[in-house]
Amino acid sequence: MYADQINISSKYLNHIMMGLSLTSEKSATLVGNKIPDFIAGMGKRGEFRQKHGFVPTLIMFSPTNWCNLNCIKCYPESSKEESKILQYSTIDQAIQEGKEKWAMPYFSISGGEPIDHAIDIAERHPQELFQVYTNGTLITNEKAEKIAQLGNLFPLISTEGTKEETDRIRGRGVYDKITSAMDTLTEHSVVWGVSFTLTSRNADVYETNFLYDIIDRGAMLGRFLTYMPTGRNSDFSKVPSKEQRKKQGEALRALEKEKRFFLPIDYLNNPGLVEGCGAAGLRYVNIDPAGDVYPCVFIDKPAQYNLTKAYEGEYLEVNNLEDILVKDTVMNLTRSVARKRDSSECCLVIDKPEELKEAYGMHSVEQWE
Repeated sequence: MYADQINISSKYLNHIMMGLSLTSEKSATLVGNKIPDFIAGMGKRGEFRQKHGFVPTLIMFSPTNWCNLNCIKCYPESSKEESKILQYSTIDQAIQEGKEKWAMPYFSISGGEPIDHAIDIAERHPQELFQVYTNGTLITNEKAEKIAQLGNLFPLISTEGTKEETDRIRGRGVYDKITSAMDTLTEHSVVWGVSFTLTSRNADVYETNFLYDIIDRGAMLGRFLTYMPTGRNSDFSKVPSKEQRKKQGEALRALEKEKRFFLPIDYLNNPGLVEGCGAAGLRYVNIDPAGDVYPCVFIDKPAQYNLTKAYEGEYLEVNNLEDILVKDTVMNLTRSVARKRDSSECCLVIDKPEELKEAYGMHSVEQWE
């Protein structure tokens, strides 16, 4: 929602802020308070960019790989088995670093199914903003009320667009559960949205009332993703065609021309929204439950340094996230390839995967499979 992350007109952002205030005064106040902080941090970010050639504006935390569902196309291959939990002390230090060094306006939380962790994290940092990707099935009246009281946590409920496709991917009955969760969040005046992953199987959803249905239910924002052939049951045939990706971008841009309080963000299929790939700190970085740092949630090649160990002083040359981004071989190689990508074919995983594989292989880093 901020200028040096996405290129959206100030007029449209003002419209979204109006909708935000009508839904939750507390959330609107917290978001409004972040704007001057972010503007004040422009000089600091500019100095960092001038020195290092990039500047991160988002940290994504994946505190757990545990999940109550068993979705067919799960990219982190989450399961119901006990998993390692990212130490809250690591999260706390990374949030502090993001605020102090880059004036990050918000942070992202993914999983596994992270809703309970997200509530805990948001409560630990009441003045910070968090979006959380959730399957929605564990959202109860009590949790919705808590999220409303916090005002700084914005759930994005995962959907495949239709009841048939959602239940096929996520399990029988899941669609009814997530639509019930959407209604519950709306009833409690929570600012919420959706996370939709475009595939070759569900691309025709834009020929239906999908977008208008979720907006009518109360959704105020949406992250529109593109299927990546990684994780459980990965399959390149599920990757949408360039034409299908183009249609998604067109459908979302059309929404911006309408008087609706809805912010759609699609990094891959909306030329002009962002400038190329954002991996390895060019815009964001991902931290998994073990404290390992990944250039992107879809690139299965972690940095050689672990963030928890860095904060605990186990390395001589690396002490924090900035050091990992600047000094780590995997991060530097990934950025070198990512910078070649423009907004029309920006993804290192589905647009030009051979370039990243070649870069890793040429520099004695274990071959990315």
